[in-house]
Amino acid sequence: METELPPPPAPRPAIRHSRPRGTGETVVVACRMPQGLILRAFAEETYMEPQRDGTNQKVKRYKATGEQFVIKGVQTASAGQAFAANPAVRELLPGGFALTYGVPKGLWDNWLHHNRNSQIVKRGVIFAMPSMQAATEEAKKHADTKSGLEPVDQANPGARMPGGQSRAERQLKVEMLETGGPDTSPR
Repeated sequence: METELPPPPAPRPAIRHSRPRGTGETVVVACRMPQGLILRAFAEETYMEPQRDGTNQKVKRYKATGEQFVIKGVQTASAGQAFAANPAVRELLPGGFALTYGVPKGLWDNWLHHNRNSQIVKRGVIFAMPSMQAATEEAKKHADTKSGLEPVDQANPGARMPGGQSRAERQLKVEMLETGGPDTSPR
């Protein structure tokens, strides 16, 4: 006798977006990463770490406070249409950045302090502004910023690679090799 398996559960997002904070000081975070990221707060604490010789040494460590906020990414903010040639997407993603409003300023400042040397901060892949208008204007100014996680251009896949060649350049070399062009030795 065969038993039927129950139907699979309905798909849900892995991480739910955070609700904007309505009270307190907030910022608008602009993010160029496709899936966004989770801002998490950490607090420094000093504790005594046991050593091999039986003594203890003071050591600093960072412990999660439990406060977090989900920042939207360009794919999640545009329902997967971020890189499509859809004019409506330009309204959703000014300058190609996803904007998340209502992020607690204290959490942003804490995260930025601990991640100030990160490449996503240094290259401007993520930044915060005090208002939606300021964030939109700043995002449009930095429209040429790349996260490095954009999809590969199928017509020119080597363009993003260091020392990469375009399809036309590779095709030309192949044709030269086949016909005995200037870069080939006589056969």
